[in-house]
Amino acid sequence: MVDKTMKEDPLTNEADEEQSNAKSVVVHDQTKQNVPIDPELGDMIELLEFKMKELKLEAPQQEILKEGLKNERFSKSAQLVANQLRQKNKHTAAEKLMDMSPLFDPHDFWHNQPVPKVNEKVEKSLMDKPIEVKTLEQVSITPYSLPAGYSWCNLDLNDEAQAEELYNLLTQNYVEDDDAMFRFDYSVPFLRWALLPPGQPSEWLVGVRGGKKQRLFGFISGIPVHMGLNKKVLKMAEINFLCVHKDLRAKRLAPVLIKEITRRINLHNIW
Repeated sequence: MVDKTMKEDPLTNEADEEQSNAKSVVVHDQTKQNVPIDPELGDMIELLEFKMKELKLEAPQQEILKEGLKNERFSKSAQLVANQLRQKNKHTAAEKLMDMSPLFDPHDFWHNQPVPKVNEKVEKSLMDKPIEVKTLEQVSITPYSLPAGYSWCNLDLNDEAQAEELYNLLTQNYVEDDDAMFRFDYSVPFLRWALLPPGQPSEWLVGVRGGKKQRLFGFISGIPVHMGLNKKVLKMAEINFLCVHKDLRAKRLAPVLIKEITRRINLHNIW
């Protein structure tokens, strides 16, 4: 459990985030009105219609979900429909609806990253090609900004004190079940084995420190790997152990950690 007596002052400002380019578009039946449909939103509606057909939802329930998708309030709409289903003893359909709900929520950070979207169809012509093409000149040499009082650091896992700090952060704040009864408990020797392979760049073990005692509040790691892909060997990086202290979860520090480790890896000409 987290030692509440040791709690530091939480972040007072959110980390800088790129603004979403998502468009606010109202979509109507094109057979009745000539209203253009945003291609991305249109794909999501098509996916939603497929899912609703699987659940055998009634027409009014489908309209509620469609409006929720258009207005970027899908979770609330899904909760409303799920309650209606439970009242009719359709508990299985209600649970399936809630399970798929995150697929249709806005994901501003990931929608602006070079990764496929949940509904995206990748053409065969794009297979085995880079998702993103950049040059070293396009990579900033300046780290991403953090709020006042917090700073980036490189963790030295050969140092006992720093290794113990990382162990405590992960043990108390990393993966756990919904009831907070079970957690991963990676030992210091295991962490050194996993994060200190031959040729490990020291700047790929990224931490965020803050507070009066400069405690460790966040961490993300990258290690170099050689990946075999269709008879080719590619130099890549494996990202792991993304962790943010529970007291800072609402401050959106994780996307900044992801962007910072990406920047550092890109500086090694790995994309």
